[in-house]
Amino acid sequence: MPVSMDQIKRLREKTGSGMMDVRNALEQADGDEAKAMDILRQKGMATAEKKSARATAEGAVGAVVLNDGKIAALAELNCETDFAAKNDRFQSMVSGIVSQVAQHNPHDVDAALALAHPEDAGRTLKDLLTDTISAIQENMALRRLVRFEAPENGLISSYVHLGGKMGVLVEVSATKAETAKNPALAQLAKDICLQLAGAGADYVALSEIPSDVIAKETEIEMGKEDLASKPENIRANIVKGRVDKIMAQRVLLLQPFVKDPSKTVQQLLEETGKSLDDTVSIARFARFVLGEAQDNPSEADACQLAAV
Repeated sequence: MPVSMDQIKRLREKTGSGMMDVRNALEQADGDEAKAMDILRQKGMATAEKKSARATAEGAVGAVVLNDGKIAALAELNCETDFAAKNDRFQSMVSGIVSQVAQHNPHDVDAALALAHPEDAGRTLKDLLTDTISAIQENMALRRLVRFEAPENGLISSYVHLGGKMGVLVEVSATKAETAKNPALAQLAKDICLQLAGAGADYVALSEIPSDVIAKETEIEMGKEDLASKPENIRANIVKGRVDKIMAQRVLLLQPFVKDPSKTVQQLLEETGKSLDDTVSIARFARFVLGEAQDNPSEADACQLAAV
């Protein structure tokens, strides 16, 4: 059965496969588009398997906020090159993944990949990933994800920086439910997103830092050569000051506010709360930097929140 250009065009739009691959699949299927689709999917799976060992150091972080700031998701999808990361099909896949994660709350990456394809309920996100690998001819991997769901008195904001090189989610809360609807709280959440994008942080408050983290930093500072000749009591005071300074840089509330370094993030919260006649706080955050080390403390915390 002869293959028409309309058939080739339809199948290319559905699969993203190359023209010759589509033509060959249709010819092999005697013009049956459903069978040709199966052939292309099988070819895509084989292509994905061949490429699975290749490094995925590039990609994009995507974010989505739904339900008027009550639900949000953040995900990192990796590929081999920055060129592929800028491909419209790749970017569309990132958007589809974060949207499904936000709506369905998978508990981990494997559960996310088992979710329905955003445009074809009979298929999964894993199928979508396989198709995209075949179309773009690069290995890809969904590396990590996180989902937030805020209570009635909370609000979530997101920020994606540099075309997907970094993504941030921030959940702020108040004591009154009506405060969550106030534009001033939404602005605060946006400002904290910018703060985290620019300065980073590992913890919201000083009280969240585990004692073993402080002990490790203290041990490192105690062992520095410039303190070796000092009396023990003086050395202990110097080390405490140094460790306090290091810890302050890692604590969001203690950082100078990026838009006005004359005040801290804590003071910004206090000012906003006063203007709203309420008490406002930062409930949690997640910050993904494309390709960052997996043992980053803030990343570990974020991944633990994936099923929240």
